[in-house]
Amino acid sequence: MTVLEYKRLLRAAKRHDNLRLYYLMQVLAQTKINVSEHRYVTVEAVRDGYIAVPRGNHRKIVVIPDQLRQELGGFAESAKILEGPIFISRSGKCWDRVAIHKSLKKLCREAKVDEEKVSPRSLSHVVAFGAAVYTLEDKFNK
Repeated sequence: MTVLEYKRLLRAAKRHDNLRLYYLMQVLAQTKINVSEHRYVTVEAVRDGYIAVPRGNHRKIVVIPDQLRQELGGFAESAKILEGPIFISRSGKCWDRVAIHKSLKKLCREAKVDEEKVSPRSLSHVVAFGAAVYTLEDKFNK
């Protein structure tokens, strides 16, 4: 997936008021967590500024960038999520990977991005540094 395609997906998600997917895509791209680890993105983690992902006898600590932290806090507040995971379904359960994958594919059709290129894993190959956004291929193939 290219940076332009990533940006088109973000614009399409925002245009269709799918803010949950909009912010999830940003979290996956900016923090490089696996899609299965999104359940650790909680209101408390956003407030603290980091995600603690259990890994056997220790934890992987992932810092949430400040701007994303502020936006996630605002999203949680507007969605009336006061505690626990931020990315939940309408029924209040953690958003499962099948539903996330299905939502991404639907968004691809709306944004006119090749569905084969986009998966939750491919979002981790898009790297954002402040205002600049790169793909790993762009960064290392110069």
